[in-house]
Amino acid sequence: MATGDANKQLQELEQLASNLGVRVSYDAMTGLSQGGGGLCKVRGEWRIIMDKRLKAVERMQVISDALRSRFDTEAHFVSPQVRSMLAPMAGIPVGIPVGIPAGIPAGIPVGVPAPAGT
Repeated sequence: MATGDANKQLQELEQLASNLGVRVSYDAMTGLSQGGGGLCKVRGEWRIIMDKRLKAVERMQVISDALRSRFDTEAHFVSPQVRSMLAPMAGIPVGIPVGIPAGIPAGIPVGVPAPAGT
């Protein structure tokens, strides 16, 4: 995929996330939070947080995995190329969060200790 095409599709995915009320941010992922990124809920707001060093193609994968896992994107127009990234993957049921380790309570970003009692 050409860099220009990847950047255009990345912008399209970022806009779709915004339209769905999901904030996308790019941060340095180091220490316990090291990894590519994923979907979480922070103070009631859905967020996709990912490593700012990821390439455009990797960013597209993180965003499409996150949107596919929790959101109905069918009512939103996107290009056929982006639509194919959002199609359910064989063997992964829709509604199963992708990129969030098992056992992490919703709203607790990876690498941040859970509050007592959760």
